[in-house]
Amino acid sequence: MLRFYCVTSMVLLTATVAQAGNLKEVSADPPIAPIATPVEVSDWTGFYAGLQFDAVSGNTERDRISSFKADLEGSIVSGFVGYRWAFGQYIVGAELDIALNGDGKMIYTEGGLGTGQLYDINSALRFGAEFGMELGGGLAYVGLGFTKLDVELINEFDDLGYYVGIGYDYFVSDSIMVGVEINYHDFNDLDGASDRVTPITLGINVAHKF
Repeated sequence: MLRFYCVTSMVLLTATVAQAGNLKEVSADPPIAPIATPVEVSDWTGFYAGLQFDAVSGNTERDRISSFKADLEGSIVSGFVGYRWAFGQYIVGAELDIALNGDGKMIYTEGGLGTGQLYDINSALRFGAEFGMELGGGLAYVGLGFTKLDVELINEFDDLGYYVGIGYDYFVSDSIMVGVEINYHDFNDLDGASDRVTPITLGINVAHKF
């Protein structure tokens, strides 16, 4: 009986040693950390130039003799050039816009002769500053500055005013940008005629960054 127990113990011990000898060494290599993909940042610093199409709305009114109120509708095609400086995710810039062509209609809502008058824009320009920041892969900005309008109805009228607006630009390639912006303009005394004109423009544009 003792002999049987001894033989059994030796068999079990031999099997355990053999199994231990077949175990593979566990690798102690550390886990590989994931490689962070760098985020691509647009280069906003530099000169740019382009074209813009604006739809015009808003209103005009006259407070003195032959007073009237009217709604505006029309369109403007303009060219623009500007420069931007980038400070991290923040951007400041300056831009000049010059109208190349524009016309529309003034529709009387109160007073006036007939239903309205057609107008032609002889010249219009904006010059101002931009302040913005990178947002959603593009540039969101506010703009403000001076604007000058020379328009012809029956007579020719001109005035110097101001504008404020917001916009958003986005790079579709390394050098091509597309954008949209809306601007409010205020001319308080068009050619001394006591005509207050407040056009609102909604524009789309394309530009090349140099």
